[in-house]
Amino acid sequence: MTPRPALQERRAHHRLSTTIEVRYGAAGEFRRAQACDISPAGIGLAVAVPYEVGTEIDLRFQAHARGDLVLLKTRVRHSAGNRMGLEIVNVSAEQYPQLLSWLRELEAEHATATR
Repeated sequence: MTPRPALQERRAHHRLSTTIEVRYGAAGEFRRAQACDISPAGIGLAVAVPYEVGTEIDLRFQAHARGDLVLLKTRVRHSAGNRMGLEIVNVSAEQYPQLLSWLRELEAEHATATR
């Protein structure tokens, strides 16, 4: 039997570290959490109340200092302790370019910080 690759190696997109505050929830009940990492395909959260794997939840956060609100539909792919890994399953056509722009800015900040 072939061993499974590590989680990081299976990801289609590189995740960037972040510390933005987000709101997450289902059925209109939102809680605060802190994002740990993000990519165009997913986001990792540190949460007080985790959801079960497979649960679809809404996520909202401000991507830029200027206040662009990003709304995402996500699915819990990993949940252990106070951490959840979310797969982005739907983002509006208007917001996807905003999300990518913010991720490029975040990546540039990381590159500058590591020089």
